[in-house]
Amino acid sequence: MDGSVQTQLARMPSADLRSTWDVLSTQYTEQFEQCVESIVASEREPHSARQLQKPLSEDCEE
Repeated sequence: MDGSVQTQLARMPSADLRSTWDVLSTQYTEQFEQCVESIVASEREPHSARQLQKPLSEDCEE
């Protein structure tokens, strides 16, 4: 953080700091959960035999 941001934070009333923290932590939590859900959903998608066969055949050719 640069000095001006630190100065602004130091001057904020504690109630405003709590409110700002609540907003930021809620946004972070929502985005984190969306990220995890998208990863889990992509792992649940069925893979075709061709998609699975290609990496296996490439490993066998080496």
